[in-house]
Amino acid sequence: MVRDLALANGKKIYLFSWLNWSIYLLGYFPGRIGKLVNKAFGNLIYMKNKDVTK
Repeated sequence: MVRDLALANGKKIYLFSWLNWSIYLLGYFPGRIGKLVNKAFGNLIYMKNKDVTK
């Protein structure tokens, strides 16, 4: 999708497959680095509260 958007706008884009693995591994680093990587690239979501008060 990213590649298609770049081509539609006439821009060059370079995608590296090894970058995915490095981000994945950085997410397991302890401390601040791992937390920041998970915050930026993680798949954490907020679940909406299912209780509806009337």
